[in-house]
Amino acid sequence: MEPGIGWFARHLHELGLKPNHITLMSFCCSLAAALSFVLVAEHPLKGISACILLLLSGLFDATDGTMARLYGEESHFGAFLDSVLDRISEILVYWGLVYSRLVDWSVGLAALSGSLMVSYARARAEQLGSEMKGVGIAERPERLLILAVAALIDQLNAGVILIALLSAITVLQRIKHARSTMVSA
Repeated sequence: MEPGIGWFARHLHELGLKPNHITLMSFCCSLAAALSFVLVAEHPLKGISACILLLLSGLFDATDGTMARLYGEESHFGAFLDSVLDRISEILVYWGLVYSRLVDWSVGLAALSGSLMVSYARARAEQLGSEMKGVGIAERPERLLILAVAALIDQLNAGVILIALLSAITVLQRIKHARSTMVSA
């Protein structure tokens, strides 16, 4: 566990927040980032606001699980809620980018598809007994960071293309890892 995330989780917990609250905060930041792409698409500060919101979303996303483990508040529902809201968050952010025409629709669709397949490959492989945590070069934190930086430097199309490519590579890495770790049935 990252010491900074643990410190942050402890302080949020002292405020009375629970892991599912943090999950919802992460989701709200992603929703706000998507809305910022749509509502301020032409404003010069769109990149800064989207960058901050995406980074906050990633921070909260990293914190909810840490908090749950620190305080023995892990639950199947919490893990499920986190996973579902993470996917909805990704859909909303890419929708915002495409809707506002900040990225070409085909690029946005490729990145969204790749991002969802990265998550699906992990979920399905782990259901079949292959551990996938840390497998691949573009897990959600890396994709969020790329998108945040791309927003900040006003290179969203290039950033989303990079996410699409790295997501495809990550899916292939996970397929290879699953094949090497699964016992033939």
